[in-house]
Amino acid sequence: MPIPVTDDALSVAAIARVLQGERADHVVPAVLRAHRTLDDAGRGRVARRVYGTAVLRARLAFIAGVAPVDGALMAAHAPALLQAYVRFHEQGAPVEIAWPLDAVARLSAERSAPAFMVRDLIDALGLSGADAFLTASNVPAPAMLRTNTLKISRDALTTLLGAQGIVARPSSLARTALIVEGRANFFGAPSWRQGLFELQDASSQVCVELCGARPGDVVVDLCAGRGGKTLALAAAMQDRGVLYVHDIDARTRADLQPRLARAGVTCVQPLPVGDEVRADLVLVDAPCSAWGPLRRSPDLRWSQTAAALAP
Repeated sequence: MPIPVTDDALSVAAIARVLQGERADHVVPAVLRAHRTLDDAGRGRVARRVYGTAVLRARLAFIAGVAPVDGALMAAHAPALLQAYVRFHEQGAPVEIAWPLDAVARLSAERSAPAFMVRDLIDALGLSGADAFLTASNVPAPAMLRTNTLKISRDALTTLLGAQGIVARPSSLARTALIVEGRANFFGAPSWRQGLFELQDASSQVCVELCGARPGDVVVDLCAGRGGKTLALAAAMQDRGVLYVHDIDARTRADLQPRLARAGVTCVQPLPVGDEVRADLVLVDAPCSAWGPLRRSPDLRWSQTAAALAP
């Protein structure tokens, strides 16, 4: 008979893996699948602790009095970091901490971010702006949907989602955007399989709105990636005209095909390489710092380095 494992032990082991460089959103499902006998309360604690420590590791290291180093050395501190997380985020202990006086060191510890990231944000946004950005990055982002207006209106989609158990409300940020309240199984919803919506942050939807694509236009989506903005552009064009797509990563181009079929988009074509193309609009969503998704993948900050982000 297998010896029962406690959620504390599972949490420590999983946290150690994350501290050695694995992604929290990969580790947590794997650990929970391997220990299906753990009750729901224990599973919830493991998930919260691993994600929480992944995000707050610099803050917890400061509280626990351990050096915030990387890799295997940091993994050795997993029990101490978990203890600090439990004390301050589960037991509600008052947080009266003497943070460092140096601005970079303080934000690095208090908001849990690499020092190079803090310095770059202060340079770009100022001290208060950097603090606000990092504070927001530690809070989970709401789920956002984009209405596929080729098939349904936003109001009709809101009503339909409600009938399918998904509570959503219109966002003021974009005409196609919906904010989902609570958690939902989007990919199990009939409306998703019918191509009535896509998961897409409001910032991407606003970007497409600002492009002003119209039916009949010739549009180029030059850094298309997996095609989130491509689909939104096609909807803005009412699937009329030509929408050329290109991305240097062939894998992402392959991911786009089933999304086009589900959304009912037919105006998309590969960009002819080497031929001259005249276009009414070119969208270049160029590779950047990759800090935008921090609220979606909070431990992403620990997989980047200053050298990797240098121009």
